This record gives sequence, structure tokens and C-alpha cells, in this order.
Amino acid sequence: AKEVAIVGGILTGLILSYGTAADVGGWRDTYATCIPLACGLAAGMVFLPESPRWLLLSGKGDEACKSALLQTEGRTAAQDPVFIESKLDLIKNS
Repeated sequence: AKEVAIVGGILTGLILSYGTAADVGGWRDTYATCIPLACGLAAGMVFLPESPRWLLLSGKGDEACKSALLQTEGRTAAQDPVFIESKLDLIKNS
């Protein structure tokens, strides 16, 4: 799914650039289209959860990291404490 989004973005940019290449100020249209999309992505980053690796490296502790792992790995991981501990050990040792 991630690869489809990347290739779709590249294709959209190519089509937009090709469509505005003949215009004298066509590059402005390209930027006018891209800037709102980039601002939307930047605003969306505020709502992303903190990564377990960042929590451990910044000294937030194991409990914060466990809660972040539960958010990122899903509820099935919450039922398997061995999985959570193995992920924590993997993060600590890498």
C-alpha cells in the first residue's frame, strides 16, 4: 500500500508537470498544487504516535514504550506480553 501511494504521487507530479510545462509560468501552478499538500502532511505529523524507539532513547521509560508498542502493533499484541518484551529487548539491543 505504501509503494502504491509513492508511485501514485510520482505519477501525479509527472502528469501535473507535463500539463503545465508549455505555460510560461507553469512552475507556479506546480508549486501552488504541492504546497497545500505538503502543509497537510506536516499538520498530520502532529497526530502520529511517538515511536517506541524514540521513547526509549529519550529516557521516557519502559511503560511509555509499552503503550506506544500497543498503539503501533495493535490489540493482539496486548494479549501477548512475551511479544512486547521481545520487541523492547530488540529495540534496546539495536
